[in-house]
Amino acid sequence: MSELYKAMSPIVPVLRGYRKCLDSDDHFFTCDYEIDHRTPDEAKLAEVISELHRTSVSSTGQVGFHVTVHDGIATRSPFMASY
Repeated sequence: MSELYKAMSPIVPVLRGYRKCLDSDDHFFTCDYEIDHRTPDEAKLAEVISELHRTSVSSTGQVGFHVTVHDGIATRSPFMASY
């Protein structure tokens, strides 16, 4: 989240902290987030995500994650030279 915030602060919540749960291997994080129950404009969302991919700069020159990412389904996304 902190790297996303550096790249696109107007659309990314501020990370306040994260920790490992005491009784499991799960983790959590807290952030400032204003709940808005409206559905996002699909075209604007796609434009912002596209801008993030075009303008962000990796310190290693690669894209990907050092851990398995999870949004309902565990997904492996290793570091690569490009998407």
